[in-house]
Amino acid sequence: MEFDPASSRPEQLSESESKPRADLQQVLEWIAYDMRAELERVDLRGLDLRGAELWGAGLWDLDLRDCNFEGANLFGADLQRADLRGCSFLRANLHRANFYRARYDSTTRFPEGFNPDRFAMIRVEASETGEEEPSGEKSHKRP
Repeated sequence: MEFDPASSRPEQLSESESKPRADLQQVLEWIAYDMRAELERVDLRGLDLRGAELWGAGLWDLDLRDCNFEGANLFGADLQRADLRGCSFLRANLHRANFYRARYDSTTRFPEGFNPDRFAMIRVEASETGEEEPSGEKSHKRP
């Protein structure tokens, strides 16, 4: 929490705002050596992971919003319950990757033929109040 002297009351920070920004090389090392605790303590949103070797990576339950996984090797990666809104997986190797209950939205881009319903992925959209709501749509629309 940060102190706001103008209002003389503490200002609440969101969880992602209180985390330090991730360094790409360090993140790749933590993934390679399965250092899960390190991944959980940094802000991973928006990382450029194009072409990265993420074979078998344990990325479950992480906030990976707006990450670019284009052309990445995610063979056997565990992305269950991860927040994948705004991510791009175009040309990525998703063979045997686990996306069970991962969240995505209309801006998430998947390779041709990928079916989010197969993994019981959850499509969410922002409501007018800014809160997330599960979408009534069953499948991802291609852009």
